[in-house]
Amino acid sequence: KTREDRIREYREFIDLLRTRLPKLRRLGAQIVLQLNFGCPNTDNPLESLRGETLECLRIARESGLPLMANFNALVTAKLLLELEQSGLVDCFWIANSTPYHTDRIGEIIFGEEVSPMRQRGFGDDGGISGPLCLHYTVVTIRAARQLGVKLPIIAGNGVQSIGAVKLLKD
Repeated sequence: KTREDRIREYREFIDLLRTRLPKLRRLGAQIVLQLNFGCPNTDNPLESLRGETLECLRIARESGLPLMANFNALVTAKLLLELEQSGLVDCFWIANSTPYHTDRIGEIIFGEEVSPMRQRGFGDDGGISGPLCLHYTVVTIRAARQLGVKLPIIAGNGVQSIGAVKLLKD
């Protein structure tokens, strides 16, 4: 619920992970740690997590693993560039989902203004995945590249065809 609780949870997770890494490495595991920031299924708006994201990445960097920062499609190119310049992240995953009410895409898909998550009693509207979200993924990645982001970006949400891949490539 609180920033302090989330930071403490990151610390506990990384400390636990570090105790398990030697065994995983003996098994030949190739590990990249993906950290999910700004998921629309939480009470934490992406714009409020900037400082917390940096702090969590600093903690996760202690694992010695490559780090992938995962954001929804509305992350700003400016934040991606700032994270790249911090040296705390090795690549990005865009987008785990797109917030339900973005340009009414949730309403278009589900036919209802109230999201299924709210209907089930959750406190947030959640996110949408699928072909209608491709536009937001493309816009975010293009903006990041135009601003100078050079790190690898894995495009996820909406990429469901060869045509979508070609659109991202352009």
